[in-house]
Amino acid sequence: MGAAHMTATTCGECLAACGVRVEGGHLIGDASHPITRGYLCQNGRAALGLVGHSGRLRRPSVRGRDVPWASALDAAAAAVRRALALGGPQAVGLYFGAGDPAGSMAFLAASGFLQGLGSRQHYNVIGLEATHRYVVAEAMFGDPLLVPRADVDHCGALLALGTNPLVSNDEGGLAEALGSLRRRGAQLVVLDPRRTELARQATVHLQLKPGSDAEVLLAMLDVLFRDGLVAADAPRAGLQALRELAASMPPDRAAALAGVSAEDIRRAARCLGGARPVAALTRLGVAMSRRASVNEWLALAIPAVLGDLGRRGGMVHNPGFLDIRAMLRRNPSPPGSILGVRPPAELVPAILSDAPDRLRVLVVVAADLLESLPNTTRVAAALARLDALIVLDVVPTATTARASIVLPVAHHLEKDDVSLLLPDRVPRRFAQVSPAVASPPGEARSEVAVLAELAQRLGRPLFGARAIDRLVRAVTWLDGRGGHEGPLSPRAAMRVVLPLMSKFTLRWRALMKGVSGPHNGALDGAELRGAVELAPPRLLAAARQALEVGPPTGMVLSTCTRDRGFINGKLRPLGRGAEGLILHLAPGDAERLGLQAGESARVRTRTGEVVVACAIDDSLRPGFAHIPFGSPGLNQLTDDSDCDPLSHIPALANVPCQISREKEAAS
Repeated sequence: MGAAHMTATTCGECLAACGVRVEGGHLIGDASHPITRGYLCQNGRAALGLVGHSGRLRRPSVRGRDVPWASALDAAAAAVRRALALGGPQAVGLYFGAGDPAGSMAFLAASGFLQGLGSRQHYNVIGLEATHRYVVAEAMFGDPLLVPRADVDHCGALLALGTNPLVSNDEGGLAEALGSLRRRGAQLVVLDPRRTELARQATVHLQLKPGSDAEVLLAMLDVLFRDGLVAADAPRAGLQALRELAASMPPDRAAALAGVSAEDIRRAARCLGGARPVAALTRLGVAMSRRASVNEWLALAIPAVLGDLGRRGGMVHNPGFLDIRAMLRRNPSPPGSILGVRPPAELVPAILSDAPDRLRVLVVVAADLLESLPNTTRVAAALARLDALIVLDVVPTATTARASIVLPVAHHLEKDDVSLLLPDRVPRRFAQVSPAVASPPGEARSEVAVLAELAQRLGRPLFGARAIDRLVRAVTWLDGRGGHEGPLSPRAAMRVVLPLMSKFTLRWRALMKGVSGPHNGALDGAELRGAVELAPPRLLAAARQALEVGPPTGMVLSTCTRDRGFINGKLRPLGRGAEGLILHLAPGDAERLGLQAGESARVRTRTGEVVVACAIDDSLRPGFAHIPFGSPGLNQLTDDSDCDPLSHIPALANVPCQISREKEAAS
């Protein structure tokens, strides 16, 4: 491996894509980056430690034995051919993860690989945390790609729920934007069962019962309607239906269900209504819930009725650069999928099915399915039934340990890439090449090269387009950059594919320097001011059903919260990841259960049980416990059958549980 050299590039640990530099053997935030302006979280700072680390995957293996690349790719191609012969294209699937080593070009290559096979069995990590946003966008605006984003840089008030970006920042520029919000005295309303770092800075913090967000959001809408704060230019379609739904949940009723003060609900609503424009920011705590789509819709309805859709400082839209619609037209979405992505909740049933075209071969890119998918027991049973499990990853994981074929790939700092996907996470229309700052260790290659070589062995070019495939290989040869990767490099793929997929708005020389869209990349969201349905029938029906059921009762466990100690699981070889399960309990709950800090407790859910060490956490409200997201073995407790009915995102935020002292449980 070549030593990391001083170069400006982009961190690939999450979707924030922070600008970074290598200096003195350390990774630091790049203060000159126009979006992230020097911010870098602890995951990003630690990422350089994986470059060349002794714990990395370095050689391909088949059935646990190291083999040459040619042998590994031949074995993978043979497995795919057998699956195609037995069950057709749908017998081969692909799961695409996040963080190391994934990236934009890897995603495009993975999509192109499946498209070349004719398979629609595409599963993606966004199905665990983001597809509800596309469901809501399609229902409200008629287009799943019109996902609004909060203009935190310019808002007069921010409504935040299900997020704690001061610890877990997965949006480019958000840390600086929140700092600007505080400096200019904008209002901040936070809904969270925890007194998080963000909640401590709130104008109003509603420390509600877990799972009662919909009741509180409706009560806030009811206040806005009753106080006459609805804007004259607010969308009219569905306005009356939304008003009637909100009227069914006045503040006094919501307060009783959510365990907060009715007066605080009124104060929060008036705080937003009097400090325009208003933006709404939601993340995992909303997404990983059986009410994911309903909560997202109601949170968005508040700036909508205040007239702040498509307005600077309200909810704007980043169209990005890629022509996603053209990509989707080339490979239409199968029934039940969202933007061509099938819900991860369908992966296990697809493998365990008895249908002739059941999923027989699964290609996994940058994901540890046994740690990230709910109900570990069922996931393990499904993986064991596969004819072949082919995994591309950076470090050994529980999933690579079960794989038939393991293909070592480059860390995000060891390959050329460009941050383009999910533009709703970026405050400007901006793109820039992220050059490699080191070379991969051993025989690791980029995913682009690996998938292209596998496709070539199968006689199925990426995207089913032989002309593009040949052109990329020719550009690789002309660049002289193929080297150990073979006849195709990510940089050559970018030079050919990105201009085509962006309708030639992205050109190579401009990308190297950083390119913005019109108006220096500033967003306005005029598309959001078109035909808007404030009360889409599907969401209205889902909300009524959710309200009829009510919030969860009894003890509730969250498995998607993060604290300052959170480290990406891929960094565990550095000794930085969580080594065990730690249960955080409110002081009152610990006293009631007779538990003390450090003592062992047993946590039971419908799908499993674990023994944990207890931590007393006075930031929690009674009845709400959490085990930090990404803790090893956590998904033994989560339920793959408990999902948001519209997006099918698993409900990992509010899991009913029973907690007891380990000594009592053993007796």
